[in-house]
Amino acid sequence: MLEVVLSIIVVISVLMVGFLISIGHERQRKAIKGVHDSLRAWAMTDLKIKRAREERSISVQHPIKWLEEKARVAIGFNPGINDSIIFIDDPPAIEAETGMGLRLVFSPLEPKSMRQKCRNNRGNPGLLNEHPDLLGKHPRKADAYELTAMNAGIFFDIELAQVWTMLTETVLGGESIWVYVVEK
Repeated sequence: MLEVVLSIIVVISVLMVGFLISIGHERQRKAIKGVHDSLRAWAMTDLKIKRAREERSISVQHPIKWLEEKARVAIGFNPGINDSIIFIDDPPAIEAETGMGLRLVFSPLEPKSMRQKCRNNRGNPGLLNEHPDLLGKHPRKADAYELTAMNAGIFFDIELAQVWTMLTETVLGGESIWVYVVEK
């Protein structure tokens, strides 16, 4: 009988210790989350201050070189964009040939919309798009990479607006752009 009582006391003690440890872990989690949120808020405020201070002095001198640099960030190697680029109005895109046998298409449209606009409507000639081969014969095979301020630099959106205006003479209303890699 004494053994049963001792066993119950040991089990209850183990459960209580586990419960206390759980409470301690939850407190730590909340404290760490608070520190994380505070640090993130500080970093965002610091970034806004730096951006506001530097925003007026940002100027892209060579838009094609800028596109080439951002494409390198997206695809992982330097594509070597040729100096000739083509602006397409619908869908809004900049098409650039590379020296590596690739074609890069820069567009603010996300992949689903872009592929829909570039598909070949073979069954209905009345629906043919102006540039059906923009993403190649098989638009789904074109790799797509998104560029934003998170992966292409803190001033990316400001530089993007400048480059887009210089190359297309239109205003871009967005903060990100997609790079589509099309094999010839």
